[in-house]
Amino acid sequence: MAFFKLGAVSFGGGYAIIPLIEQEVVENKKWLEREKIIDIFSVAQALPGAIAINASTFVGYSVAGIPGAIAALLGNVTPSVVIVMTLSVLFTRISGYPAVKSIFKAIYPVVVGLILYAA
Repeated sequence: MAFFKLGAVSFGGGYAIIPLIEQEVVENKKWLEREKIIDIFSVAQALPGAIAINASTFVGYSVAGIPGAIAALLGNVTPSVVIVMTLSVLFTRISGYPAVKSIFKAIYPVVVGLILYAA
């Protein structure tokens, strides 16, 4: 549940969730020592994949073995999956409206401009 809560309220990518994980795991729950969580963040960053998912899986494994790793992973990922699926269903339902089509036609040049600016 701790990682479900973190996954639901963390915005800004994996690096933004690091202090939240540290506070929850070290200070609030007292599952791990600060040195251990720093080691976990180092290994999670070195491995391929999202640092938040890697770190939550390692914390879960350190606390409760393989079941803990699975629970922490699912807790971290589930809120994002539910939100994206809900928005997909919503978009599918409204994408046929003329107003929505017009909005997206207006957004296309802006997106191209942002990509060109970034390049």
